[in-house]
Amino acid sequence: MDLILKNPFYYGEMKVKDKLYAHKYDTIITRELFEEVKATIDGYKVEKRRWGGLPYSLRGLIRCAECGCRITFEKKKKMYIYGHCTQSKGKHGASYIPEASLIDQLAGFFKSIQIPEYAYEDVSVALKSSHEDKKRLREDTLLTLDIEIEKYQKRIEKVYENYLDEEIPELLYKKKMEEYKKAQKSLQNKRINIEQIEDEYYNSSSHLLKVSRNAPDLFIKANNEQKRALINLMLSNLELDGDQLRWQTKKPFDTMAFCNENAIWLRRLDSNQRPFD
Repeated sequence: MDLILKNPFYYGEMKVKDKLYAHKYDTIITRELFEEVKATIDGYKVEKRRWGGLPYSLRGLIRCAECGCRITFEKKKKMYIYGHCTQSKGKHGASYIPEASLIDQLAGFFKSIQIPEYAYEDVSVALKSSHEDKKRLREDTLLTLDIEIEKYQKRIEKVYENYLDEEIPELLYKKKMEEYKKAQKSLQNKRINIEQIEDEYYNSSSHLLKVSRNAPDLFIKANNEQKRALINLMLSNLELDGDQLRWQTKKPFDTMAFCNENAIWLRRLDSNQRPFD
């Protein structure tokens, strides 16, 4: 598709009326990323921790590169916040690093994934176009499913009438009724999946683009909980090596950073070009 990485097929489950049903469909982003983006839409929800009430945006997110222990944060002179290894596995002369220094390093990352305005417009158009194509296909699929569901409904009514008219024995009636209802239910569940999921993924993908477009401002202006949510959304395996913060960038933000670093965004889309795959 476009600059957002594509996962060919995703197999998962969807809960409908307290029951889980399997589904399979083309996706734009992975289910894991969808859930994380949805969390930002819902108000920057974050996993609750026992220190969740403490006013440190990076607490619990970073480990020491040397020993693997957590980096904890504390306030010095009632105004300056420093992070340091807990050294719970043994002393190794860990330094105290200003939280502001770590925030600056993270701010540099958020700047590195910012989508230029023209690229944002191009990708948004491509995403919308892809979604419209899928919507048309979805409508055709739903129509086919409705026809099949109605077909089984007529069979259910017919076999019931045959049973009432004593044209078929009770054993056959029960067998056919169970068979038809099971097939009809399967089609109805498939219809629910197709009808609901695609729009949710499109909305989350659109929000993902907006997050990347405004990433630097979002991070700087965010409160502690929002900062934590943005970090968890885009980064993993944060480690403090001396005074340098290191991390792994989650997809598709690693691609966005790569495009910025290599000026690939400069390849504008025109009538003879397609978005990157």
